[in-house]
Amino acid sequence: MQTERIVALDVQAAGAAYEVGMPLATIAVIAGELQHDTRRNPALASYGADLVIIE
Repeated sequence: MQTERIVALDVQAAGAAYEVGMPLATIAVIAGELQHDTRRNPALASYGADLVIIE
């Protein structure tokens, strides 16, 4: 019974990691793309430092 509880907890932890990880990965990709765009678009240059922190 203890093994079943450990397995269930493992499954819940994996699900939680996925639920948190996917949005964070998406945010990192978007921040990286915007950071790249700051080099070409002077209007975005003021956001460069913030994007580094977010990424």
